[in-house]
Amino acid sequence: MWLSWTEVQAPTVVLPREIHVRQLDPADEAALGWLMWACFQDSVTDSSATAADAAGEVTQTLAGKWGPVVWTASLVAVRDGLVIAAVVVVLDDAHDHVPLLAYVMTDPAYRRRGVARRVIEESISLLAAAGMTELHLAVARANPAVGLYRRLGFHS
Repeated sequence: MWLSWTEVQAPTVVLPREIHVRQLDPADEAALGWLMWACFQDSVTDSSATAADAAGEVTQTLAGKWGPVVWTASLVAVRDGLVIAAVVVVLDDAHDHVPLLAYVMTDPAYRRRGVARRVIEESISLLAAAGMTELHLAVARANPAVGLYRRLGFHS
């Protein structure tokens, strides 16, 4: 799915005061491994059978498996010191370094509260501020997140 823009709107979701969004830091790697495992186990996108598999995928992704990480547009949502959602954006090696929304993850306990939408919207704003005008992602049709991506303006 693709999204392109000429202008970007400010994020529309207002999060509760106890949840804040910040830039992803390499020190978040362990938290992202746990989050990936919690989010994707037993789902249509499950490629990490164990927590260790998920941690390994995060390590490889942050090391450039899919392309260099766009650290300024990769974000986490945090509550009480715990990472509850994340977006990881890379410059996709397979598609002429167009930004790729490599991972969107939300702790199952915080789904359907606008957290993923907020971090994606902020990430898009940061990409736009850096002069980028498009973003793409790969998602299985059976993934419930397809509806969110379409509401954000992504199209096939």
